[in-house]
Amino acid sequence: QRGRHDIKVGADWKRQSNNFFELGVPAGQFAYGNAGTAFDASAGTGGGNSLASLMVGGPLNGANYQDSTPLDVSNPDYDMFLQDTWRVTTKLTLDLGVRYEIQVPETDSGNRINWFDPNAPSPLAGYSSAFPNLKGAMEFAGAISGTKTPIDTSYNNIQPRFGFAYQLNKKTV
Repeated sequence: QRGRHDIKVGADWKRQSNNFFELGVPAGQFAYGNAGTAFDASAGTGGGNSLASLMVGGPLNGANYQDSTPLDVSNPDYDMFLQDTWRVTTKLTLDLGVRYEIQVPETDSGNRINWFDPNAPSPLAGYSSAFPNLKGAMEFAGAISGTKTPIDTSYNNIQPRFGFAYQLNKKTV
């Protein structure tokens, strides 16, 4: 505290880390054939339709497996602030400040993150003359473009702070 000013400064740096196993097919994998709706399902004869088997819930088989390598997802977080509580008069106090955060996206130490990029050139673009500039492709961390995250680090997170307190009379604030 210096005179009528009470200045506070602070910073926070942390590395958030999350190590976990992710299922290879988290929602499961199911295969449907005509046997579920065939006339003689045991022999697989007598017609049937795989779409109809899906609709009645008759899969041929299903699977759900887990990758044996855990993901090592982490991101650093940098925050800092400056605040001044200024007693302008005996009745008026102003709080002025600013907070700044650097938001770094998550990365995986083994580059096992993927995402859909709607602006990337589609691998199907060359197969159709009707859509030569087709966009949209899966991106894999570190693979083609060298990027490790679907978003860039955000450096523009400046957050101003303002507050005031005014005492109308001795019984109020």
